[in-house]
Amino acid sequence: MNIPLLLTLVTELYQQASKESSQPADQIVHYYFKQRHFLGKRDRRAISELFWHVMRHKSRLEWHSAEVASPTMSTTIPVEELVIWAYRDLYPTSPAPDFRKEDAISQAWRHTEKNKMEKNPPDPVTYSLPEWMWTELEEIFDHETLHATATSLLKPAGIHLRVNTLKAKVKDVIQACPEYTIRKGNLLPEALRMQGNPDIRHHRIFRQGWVEIQDEGSQLITRLIQPQAGDCILDACAGAGGKSLHLAALTQNQARIIATDKYPERLMELMHRAARTEARIQVMDQKEVFKTLQGKADIVFLDVPCSGSGTFRRRPDLKWNLTPGIIQNYVEMQRKILEENIPLMKPGGRLIYATCSILPEENEGQMEYIMKTWPHLNPVPISDMIQDLDLPLKPSKTPWLRISPQDFDTDGYFVGIMK
Repeated sequence: MNIPLLLTLVTELYQQASKESSQPADQIVHYYFKQRHFLGKRDRRAISELFWHVMRHKSRLEWHSAEVASPTMSTTIPVEELVIWAYRDLYPTSPAPDFRKEDAISQAWRHTEKNKMEKNPPDPVTYSLPEWMWTELEEIFDHETLHATATSLLKPAGIHLRVNTLKAKVKDVIQACPEYTIRKGNLLPEALRMQGNPDIRHHRIFRQGWVEIQDEGSQLITRLIQPQAGDCILDACAGAGGKSLHLAALTQNQARIIATDKYPERLMELMHRAARTEARIQVMDQKEVFKTLQGKADIVFLDVPCSGSGTFRRRPDLKWNLTPGIIQNYVEMQRKILEENIPLMKPGGRLIYATCSILPEENEGQMEYIMKTWPHLNPVPISDMIQDLDLPLKPSKTPWLRISPQDFDTDGYFVGIMK
């Protein structure tokens, strides 16, 4: 693909993503390509690489031109300039393209050649995080940890697989994929990692239910639940059910796993996945759960809706759509979920609270809220569980666990357990 056309198409795609910022950017990219059949595989790869680089590094790229950055998807400079800065970032030795016509792209290229700022940007700009978010993270991370976390969140995420032990073994999966480079995970025996970015969903190991696509940090959360055969386990925010499927595999279908969600349409995918993977999961309407399960659950698992700030590697567009007000809405929603589901625990039961957030008010702040509101619930030190499971994790100074992206190349997570 010639460079002017690449820059034009990425500009067009970013403008569309900015206009429809309420929609996940990966869905917009998928739809964009679906409507443009003339683009070949290499073209799509080039467009995707440049588009996501713009999305990840937007603040720093804006700073190069204007010494100011927008905390949203909107830009302080023309989008054409933003895309060209990203192109120069990715291909610093690339010669100037041959522009056949005078347009916004060619004008922006000449402008960026003249406009090269030398001043060092502030830290939030360097790491392309909204300033309000950086200020919050400074309260919980020391300088070194914060910079390591922010650096990791700028890196693209890889493809992690979970071997479905109901149907296959790790060696079976590796042997069935000689065309791919696959290695074992960094934390768990059932985790695998793939080199590159192949669409594994069309491979027989996926179609036959041997594997699920699941971040290894997400798999770790399910491991920490320590489900046992015979347990009654409620996955109260199940969504598409990745962790419900893992729970079924860990218990070899010998636990009663109940999956529900405030939005029942999300459970349709779970039912299809459960059939493909031969996982026994009871899908139940939320109202029926509240009516019939009071005081009966051995484990109440709340993988609550959250900011998703720990998944910026996969969803860099999220950071440009978050505001302090939106975070507060999530906090209030999480507390409502806690209030609705804690009464479902039986005496001696356990509550597992998890997020894919790195923000303190969604994590440690909610643990403080639980202990204040339900003083009969006691923290279970996760450090003890890590030792029992023989996991390569450092002991935590608190009862809770933060899984940071830089530690094991996963998304960022938080887990708290109460009994």
